[in-house]
Amino acid sequence: MSSHASSIRRKGASPKRARGLRDARDAMYRAHIIDTAERVFSEKGFESTKMQDVAAAAVISLATLYSAFPSKAELYQAIVAARGDELLGRVALALRELDAEGTTPLGMMLQGMTTHVRFFLEHPAFLKMNLLEGHVWYHRASRPSREQEDHWARGEGILKDAFALGEQAGLFVPEDPGAQARTMVALQQTRLANWVFMGMRESHDEVLATIQAEFVRAFCRPAVACRLLTEDGSRLRPGALTMTFQPGGA
Repeated sequence: MSSHASSIRRKGASPKRARGLRDARDAMYRAHIIDTAERVFSEKGFESTKMQDVAAAAVISLATLYSAFPSKAELYQAIVAARGDELLGRVALALRELDAEGTTPLGMMLQGMTTHVRFFLEHPAFLKMNLLEGHVWYHRASRPSREQEDHWARGEGILKDAFALGEQAGLFVPEDPGAQARTMVALQQTRLANWVFMGMRESHDEVLATIQAEFVRAFCRPAVACRLLTEDGSRLRPGALTMTFQPGGA
């Protein structure tokens, strides 16, 4: 190949490489801004946060911030969308793996719930950002954006299916699966809010153990709950997550 042809090929590739570098830089800026804004929103709340606060915390110009996110509302929703997608992705992956292993409906529910709660424990800024707005997570009015509506619909569908399967297997108290899903989310929100209120001193494992036992007390049939819980009802017995039951919960 002639040197002239090689030169043309190199020149033709330059704009593509330049676009790739710009895209990578823009993605890096967006991720940095989202992480920083999440922390600022968690400390100040949506109403009190100014775009200047985010720019200063991110150590970028206000112009750079506005070029990435034209408004505070769009920035807030970008955080919700990014974390929501990550959360649902983790839960879906965990459930697929459990299903492939033949895990019982109860085991899938407890493990999926653990994955969900652990995500918030590992992202305390995102948790506090949500709690500061004072929304009830399961209520439609608390999800003003299309992304939030979509996340709830997907999450609710997973929970309703799991409750229906558990009821068919004789593990859960018969009740409307949608109502059970909303009650479960409300219980989790209350426990996580209490963890934040108490200074987040309790370990993640302790929070999860409390929530798991609370789920069993609230939703499992009495005979099932007796097998799963310790004598005082405060924790699951060792091996509870893999325990099997005959039809009817025996």
